Amino acid sequence: MRQRIAAAACAAALLVAAGAAWGGASPFGDPMLRDIEPEPAAIELADLSEDGVLDLLVIQGTYNGNALVYQGQGDGSFPVEPTDTTALYLDSNGGVVADFNGDGVLDVAALNSACST
Repeated sequence: MRQRIAAAACAAALLVAAGAAWGGASPFGDPMLRDIEPEPAAIELADLSEDGVLDLLVIQGTYNGNALVYQGQGDGSFPVEPTDTTALYLDSNGGVVADFNGDGVLDVAALNSACST
């Protein structure tokens, strides 16, 4: 399945625009706007639910922020409320999705900007 999705986060909002048909006037359809409180620090697109559809991961950028997963609907849209929420207990300023341990399942790593060594 071929998908194009553009996503951007700023302040406390998330803008998602699904890809339109190739050759159209605009490469993306009408955007969806979601309020995310507290504000997002990072976003990633990955098939976290392993259903062949891109899901949206939002990492909140405040102390005791969460990792929010919005399961993709298959048409480039996402639900209004997160499908899954995981507490991070850190002041994150970024993150990445990859299979870090080689088990075939995607993992999430988040940066902690308030940590000292």
